[in-house]
Amino acid sequence: QSLHGQNEVDENIRQLCVLSKSKDKFFTYLECVNKDYRNAGTVWEKCATDAGVDVAAVKACASSDEGKKLLSENVKKANEKGVGGSPTIEINGASYPASGARSSDAFKNAICGAFNTAPAECGKALTASTTAVQGGCVA
Repeated sequence: QSLHGQNEVDENIRQLCVLSKSKDKFFTYLECVNKDYRNAGTVWEKCATDAGVDVAAVKACASSDEGKKLLSENVKKANEKGVGGSPTIEINGASYPASGARSSDAFKNAICGAFNTAPAECGKALTASTTAVQGGCVA
């Protein structure tokens, strides 16, 4: 079950299947789905195709025990880490909790602050069109 119902569970499973089958295309897929995340069930196939993800492989995974196992493993990892909200990210072993700011700049600052020597990109301003990622994954 999920806070936002079965549609969110279904998309979580699809995301885990995409991550499992096409890890290098995961964030491209996620960025597309997040543009219309409330309708993930109707946009996911186009997003997968546009990202170069094998739609048939994701469907097979999501509708089988494989998808359920991936979700179960994901929930287990989240529980072990004490994740209780979204977004929660971990950077170099330090948790960035759900109670933290959810803006793009807040995420960037948290990530950049975890470096001993931050990369040059950390000094760049984010554009207004930059949005925080919705959804969940433990990788």
